Amino acid sequence: MIPASLKGKELEALLLEAAKREESAGRLTMSRYGVQGVTFGGKTILVPSLPDFEGCLPGGRQIIIEAKCCQGSAFPLADDHFRDRQYRHMATRARFGALAFLVIHFAERYLKTTGTDPGMTVAVPVDEQMQFWMAYTNREARTLSRSEATTIGTIVPWNVPKGCRKPLPNLMAFLMPTHPCNRPATLQDTPVPAPLTEHDAWELFPQYEDFPAP
Repeated sequence: MIPASLKGKELEALLLEAAKREESAGRLTMSRYGVQGVTFGGKTILVPSLPDFEGCLPGGRQIIIEAKCCQGSAFPLADDHFRDRQYRHMATRARFGALAFLVIHFAERYLKTTGTDPGMTVAVPVDEQMQFWMAYTNREARTLSRSEATTIGTIVPWNVPKGCRKPLPNLMAFLMPTHPCNRPATLQDTPVPAPLTEHDAWELFPQYEDFPAP
């Protein structure tokens, strides 16, 4: 169900489609960031250096997502892959309460020693208080490996929503992991047992005199 490999624009389109479905359900709203531009010599030059998406959850909390695809074992954090200005924007917003994520889709790859490493999508929170991002700002962390991403981030499940013919990333799994929509169906309908009454206790445990007969 999880795509073996994706291009950047494909991942962006699937994230947007998933967001539209969540918006219809009243769980979030998300769209592309506006593109900034500068005027030089009478010409306007676009500066696409902000993250890909922004939106908000019920209650108004902002969400920011930068989507990337990686074909190797580690995602390079050099400026031509993940711009420092994008990080600073996300880290600043996170400092004021926004939820900011670097969402990376690692492509399926074949390893001679262990076999196939399946494709996976990981949502890595961007927060300047995290040890990894401290190392990034100090120029100590220049790549983000698949294993490290899964350690500090959340693996994003993919599923086929009702009325849809293709799998989509589950945004709520990392944006609102405690939302009821993320509970397994087998647990949602499990009835809560009624509390034990004195009469029940006396019938179940007649050998204990602490329970007076009703």
